[in-house]
Amino acid sequence: MKEERTLLVQEVFPELKEFCRQRSVAFSYVDLQWGITSEQSLGGEVIDICLDEVDKCRPYLIGVLGERYGWSSGGNIPDKLLSQSFKRAAGKRSWLSRYQDRSVTELELLYGALFYPELAKDSLFYFRDPSFVPHGSKFDSSVETSLQKEKLANLKARIRSTGFPLTENYRTPKVFAAAVLDDLKAMIERNFPKEKVKRSRIEKEIQVTNTFANYNARTHVGNELVLQTLNSHVHSVGSSPLLLVGEAGSGKTMVLSQFVSDLQNEDLIVIPIFVGLFHASATRLVVSILSQLKLYFNLDKKVPTDSAEILASLNEWFAVVDKKVVLVIDGADSSSDRSFTWLPQNIPSNLRVVISMVTNTDVHRVLSKRGSPSLIELSPLADRDIRMLIEMELSQYGKKLSHNQTQLMVTSACSSNPLYLRTVLDQLRLHSDFDKLDAHLSVLCRLDNLSVLFKHLLPSWESTCEKGLVEKVLSLIAVSRRGLRETELLALAKPDSQAAWSKFCYNIGDSIVVHGGLYTFSNSTFREVVVERYLRDKSTKLKQRKLIVDYFKKKSLRRRKMEEYPWQLVKLDEPKELLTFLTSEKLAVFTFLFQPESKVEFYKYWKATGATANPRTYFVESLKSYKSSTSNRPLQYAAGLQQFAEFMQGTGYPKAAAGVIEDVVAILKKEDKEDAYGDALLRYANLLVETANFPKAESTLQEIAELQKRSGTSRGAGEVMWMRGSLKKKMGDYDGARIEYIKALNFAQNHFGNSHPETARYLKTLGDVERKLANYEPAVEYYEEALEINRLVYGGRHPSVAEC
Repeated sequence: MKEERTLLVQEVFPELKEFCRQRSVAFSYVDLQWGITSEQSLGGEVIDICLDEVDKCRPYLIGVLGERYGWSSGGNIPDKLLSQSFKRAAGKRSWLSRYQDRSVTELELLYGALFYPELAKDSLFYFRDPSFVPHGSKFDSSVETSLQKEKLANLKARIRSTGFPLTENYRTPKVFAAAVLDDLKAMIERNFPKEKVKRSRIEKEIQVTNTFANYNARTHVGNELVLQTLNSHVHSVGSSPLLLVGEAGSGKTMVLSQFVSDLQNEDLIVIPIFVGLFHASATRLVVSILSQLKLYFNLDKKVPTDSAEILASLNEWFAVVDKKVVLVIDGADSSSDRSFTWLPQNIPSNLRVVISMVTNTDVHRVLSKRGSPSLIELSPLADRDIRMLIEMELSQYGKKLSHNQTQLMVTSACSSNPLYLRTVLDQLRLHSDFDKLDAHLSVLCRLDNLSVLFKHLLPSWESTCEKGLVEKVLSLIAVSRRGLRETELLALAKPDSQAAWSKFCYNIGDSIVVHGGLYTFSNSTFREVVVERYLRDKSTKLKQRKLIVDYFKKKSLRRRKMEEYPWQLVKLDEPKELLTFLTSEKLAVFTFLFQPESKVEFYKYWKATGATANPRTYFVESLKSYKSSTSNRPLQYAAGLQQFAEFMQGTGYPKAAAGVIEDVVAILKKEDKEDAYGDALLRYANLLVETANFPKAESTLQEIAELQKRSGTSRGAGEVMWMRGSLKKKMGDYDGARIEYIKALNFAQNHFGNSHPETARYLKTLGDVERKLANYEPAVEYYEEALEINRLVYGGRHPSVAEC
């Protein structure tokens, strides 16, 4: 059955693993091709181990039978090892004493399904065509005794009578593999159907994050003192962040996954953020935190849409949270934001923060200088933990190393690094037959660091997989933005078959992971080795990028195209194509990208186009088609126009932006959407003040005040006062401006507190007015107060600090 087993492990199971991942289900399998050590065999543990593994797999079992009955005492010469194994196993399972004439294979099928069909509802059976002779097989069915043949026939008859799904007389291993794949997919679909209830993006994100954390925590070992320190931090009085640092691959993600798992039973809220999963930008990360707070505490608050407001909002949000929250951020050095200015210097008392990063990275240096953070450095694994990790990793697949093999791994140069250890074990599990295990292990253990290990593995994978496939796929992933989907990689790399793709996935193992549906590198060291091997020269990188661009150019406007295509155009320095894409019809690309988490990126794209005129001149046709497509959806039309007005203001065209917002105000007034109408009026008034349209600004501010009075709400009241002050300041009435700014400051202090960024903003504008009036002493006092708040909130390296 070697061919069948190989096809299952190398082709069927990798595809099923991805099929399960889409349903947030972990897929694992037990394969005893090797894994029972000589010590265990000589100790009579074989049957015990086999039946224990059957227990782990319930209710799933695949039974495959050919023309061989299996290891049994069928001849005249007693089999001492088998007898010893029966004797030992019967001590735990007394029924075995009545079946000592049966083969180990039959025992597995009896115990796994036939004795207890109610515990084996998802068992599948397959019988090979008796006429099939495996390629290169040395097995001669004539050597089977008549008694063994009779027992095999009886076993098959018993299986037929049970009613379990059975495929008989498959002609080739390929036919068998296809049948198993179809059967297991149908079973998985039945047991774990894709959810029909539509969940919000944040709910999906939480589920994926929790699945990821639970998966990583399953084989965590050691670090007891680190976990104790983390737990002490959660229950401490102080609120400074705790930094967890270590070398690449030292196990930071595993430790924090275990930490998050341990906290699930505590009376607090845990927000785990694994940066590699979703959160490349600071804005995206903070939006996720705010969205989770809103969900967990049922807050009647809107997640801000302005980037600056998002990054300054944590203190305000935590002020209305009535429970302790633990924020765990793993992989901070992978974020595009290396300053972490959004993290308040003065962390709220009900928030505990734990952040992990690679030692001596930019973010490590920056955060170490902010306040007085606690620091834990992750130590290399101790020998005891290395042994435990080896056993836990392999036991998931029913495998075990002998004492000597384990000792060889423990004493290898880099075994104290968990990533190195897991990579070696992964390769042993996937690529070593029993008779070649020692030789393979000896070679891998001589490789003294992660980089050397991956440099050794790549040529091996290249020779095993379809020619050129490893280089194509890894190069494409390396030049992509954050990874590529399976469908994208299949279209771009063009493997000969699904089997070739599955074999690639099988060989690479966990060196490639799927985050948010994208195939990407599991660690930075592997990425560096891939780039060094395949992408040394600029022309090769450009070639791979052009492949990706050509692929997406032909695709319709969907999320993936809007995420990847403009980013690649910037890398290829294609400003004309980028401008054409950003101004696509119906504002489709613009409204997708000009969102809180990606606005900054859109401005970067716009700058890369080289466009210098009023954006409206480039969007003429797109705005027309947008208006036409939303003619029966006025609120959607107004929302798109508001986005576009903000963009025009941000690119230096406030007058044009005011004209667009005026249209928005008219639409919302007609639709009788009071809150949205009030917000639009505020934006309109701000633009009127900025463009010195004083009479119109004054009347608009008066209208907002009357609207607030009618509705009995203070929504935007501070902003109205501040704008009145700005209006008077622009008109040269500095005394009048000071009066309005003081009103705005009092409002901010009463509503947001004395340490909020809004309070600092009003203090700074008061300082500006006093300076204009040559009142330098109060001006300095206002500036110093604003500076102190901004330092507390942002730290010492934020633009708001520099402005003060």
